[in-house]
Amino acid sequence: NPHAVFFWGQSGIQSHWYYLPCAFLLKEPIPFLVLLALALLLALGKRVVLPAWQWIPPVLFSAVMLKTPNLGLRYWLPAFPFFFLIAGRTFSWMIQAEHGSNQKAWKLAAFGLLAWQSLSVGLQAPRALSYFNDWVPADKKIFLLGDSNLDWGQDLKRLAAEGEKRKWGRVHLAYYGAVDPKVYGLDWEPWTQEDLKGPQSGVV
Repeated sequence: NPHAVFFWGQSGIQSHWYYLPCAFLLKEPIPFLVLLALALLLALGKRVVLPAWQWIPPVLFSAVMLKTPNLGLRYWLPAFPFFFLIAGRTFSWMIQAEHGSNQKAWKLAAFGLLAWQSLSVGLQAPRALSYFNDWVPADKKIFLLGDSNLDWGQDLKRLAAEGEKRKWGRVHLAYYGAVDPKVYGLDWEPWTQEDLKGPQSGVV
C-alpha cells in the first residue's frame, strides 16, 4: 500500500486518532512540554491569563487534525506558533512574577529548562529532522515512528558519496521519495522481489 504507516512498532494502513499527540510527546523537547503543561496548570489556577486567540486556534486545529493519516507530525505544524507563544508566556511568568521566597527557585528552574532545551536540541545537530526527545533512546526511534518523522531523503547525498567511495556500481534501492537519487550521482534502480531471496550477482 503506498500509504502504509508505521506506529509503535507496527506497520499497516490503519490510522489512529492518538497518533499526533503521541508523536508530539516523543518528538518535542521535554522542557518545551514542561512549559506547556505548566501553562495549562497556571491557566486553570488563574495564575496566568492566556488570550483566547492564543489557545482557541490550536485547540480547534488539533481537534480537526486528529483523524489525519498517520504520516508525520508535520500535519500539526500550523499549531506550533501558538504552542511557542504559550510556552513563552509560561517562561515569562517564571522569571518575572512575584513568587515570594520561591522567586529565585522559579528563575533557576526557568533557566534550567532553557539550558536543557538548548543542549538537547544542540547535541542532535546536524540531525534536526530525526530529533526525538530525551525520553527516547537513539536506537529506539525507528521502532516508534517512521515516515517524515525521521526521513525526508536527507541522507541521499551521503548514500551516493558512500557508493562512490566503495565503487558500488549499480544499486538496487528500496526508496520512496520525490528526489531522484541520480541527482546526487547514485546509479540505481528499484529493488525487486528477487532481491528479497538473497544477494544478486553484481548488484548491491
